[in-house]
Amino acid sequence: MLKNKFKTLLVLTMMFILLFCPFVMADDEDIDEMDNEYAEETDTISGESQNDSSKENDVYIFDNDVTLDYPVSGNVFIFANNVNIKSKIEGDLFVCAKNLTIENAYVYNNVFVAAENFKLNGVVFDLYSACSKVDIGEDGYVYRDIHSGSNEINILGKIGRNAYIDCNKISLASDGDNSESATIYGDLNYSSTSEANISEDLVGGKVNFTPMSVKSTNTWKDILISIVTSIIFVVLVYLAITWLAPNFKKKLDDTLTKNIGAVIGLGILALIVIPIIAFVLLITSVGATAALLLGTLYGVLLAISSTIFIIAISAIISNKVNVNNTFAKIGIVAVLTLIISLLKLVPYLSTIITIICVWLGTGIIVKQLLPSKNSEN
Repeated sequence: MLKNKFKTLLVLTMMFILLFCPFVMADDEDIDEMDNEYAEETDTISGESQNDSSKENDVYIFDNDVTLDYPVSGNVFIFANNVNIKSKIEGDLFVCAKNLTIENAYVYNNVFVAAENFKLNGVVFDLYSACSKVDIGEDGYVYRDIHSGSNEINILGKIGRNAYIDCNKISLASDGDNSESATIYGDLNYSSTSEANISEDLVGGKVNFTPMSVKSTNTWKDILISIVTSIIFVVLVYLAITWLAPNFKKKLDDTLTKNIGAVIGLGILALIVIPIIAFVLLITSVGATAALLLGTLYGVLLAISSTIFIIAISAIISNKVNVNNTFAKIGIVAVLTLIISLLKLVPYLSTIITIICVWLGTGIIVKQLLPSKNSEN
């Protein structure tokens, strides 16, 4: 029984990953060209003098001013006011700070930044940033993709593949700013309040501009697309659960009707307690990895809780009207999703419905995963 519950949790997590994680491919020519420059950058950084001490595991730092000048063979998590990175990191880098500078440094994997000011004059693989101002200097090197949301971004360095940017102001090197240093080898996809004057010589692929616009209300086309997308998603989850976790699906009816008190209690408990536990684990170096795992599972829980609630209600309806045909059950799921989506269009009612769906859906999932009194080992 416990093995089945673990399998159900694993299935739900994998479903979330497969449905939401994008897959990206790059051209071989771009990779070969970037590999040559990548080797040069790595040799340059290897020659820089660094602290002889090194860390062979994950590093967690909470301080006011942080300077990381020693190699780390693991992930790095930093929460500080001012942060300077001047070393090699053989893992992911997570930074939440007011000011971040990466200089003469090399990060082997992804960099996630939330900061007011961010300056890059080192090498990173994929970059994800949410900042007020981003400056990628002449020695700044994003080996693969950059995803950035900012007020202002200035690019004087190199982007190995594609750039995905939302900003109020964007600038690449002009003729007077050493234009040879600034290069985006893939596509530049950016959204801004106004179109920037960007030389095509600086972009190897296409320049795709999307003007920022504030819509007062959604159009009927947007609403229709949203509803259809919701129906497709719920039906896909229903089919996946039917195929991969049939026992989980069979018990949805009884869980909601016979254990409604437990569902309500466990739902509110999980929504409140899990973030608290994750935060407590995060501030301790021993449990930080467990905190990240718990946070990921919490995100999965929130993402699919409403869907599980809809599937549970549809199961109750199917049993009440004695529907046994699979296609008819799918139809009930689709119609119920449509009704809830339409109700969410009503002001104020949308918030109430969302809270109820997430609350009870979370309770159903937690109740299903917990060992029952009659479970057998």
